[in-house]
Amino acid sequence: MSITVNGLDELKKLAGSDLGTSEWIEVTQERINTFADATGDHQWIHVDPERAAAGPFGAPIAHGYLTLSLFIPLFTELLDVEGVSTKVNYGLNRVRFPAPVKVGSRIRLVAKLAAVEDVPGGVQIAVEGTIEIDGGPKPAAVLQSPLAVLRLTGGHGRPTCVYRRPSTAACTSTRSSTPGTRPAGRPRPAACRCSRRSRCLRPRTCLCRCCVGAARTGW
Repeated sequence: MSITVNGLDELKKLAGSDLGTSEWIEVTQERINTFADATGDHQWIHVDPERAAAGPFGAPIAHGYLTLSLFIPLFTELLDVEGVSTKVNYGLNRVRFPAPVKVGSRIRLVAKLAAVEDVPGGVQIAVEGTIEIDGGPKPAAVLQSPLAVLRLTGGHGRPTCVYRRPSTAACTSTRSSTPGTRPAGRPRPAACRCSRRSRCLRPRTCLCRCCVGAARTGW
């Protein structure tokens, strides 16, 4: 059953709460083959049923990273945050694969919202998850994943850059005649941390003046 919250304040109230259990999904050979085609990992223990039947697991098994990739769609069954602009997968703090997932197995996610912390532009949540195997003594994966949840808009209706410190100072950069240099006489304000676009989580869509200026000048 999905939990729905509206906005970051309601999300913060869920910190430390169990999010419940997702529905079971079947890991089919077709799903495994599609993942193998997408990643180029065609190891026989995944895609050769006849050879895998005589192998160490007695059947083809899913790629560990296929199991891991199913974390997000399973997690979206558990928690829906409305009133925000987007959610960004920020990576993994830790992950382990205690047991292989054989073809035809069913898996599901059990998750907890371990923490909610303020970050520029929104919050970062830490999700502790266990991907269980139906009837299996050990889980397929145990992980902790941080996700960034961004506010709907910043000042003047613009999205807030997730790496910009709160400040009234605006980056006033304009197009430079020399790529890769700052415009003469227009220094970057100390409050702006996102003039290097690689540090912004959404450099192509962020419309704050810092990122727009960075796109123009190639900082």
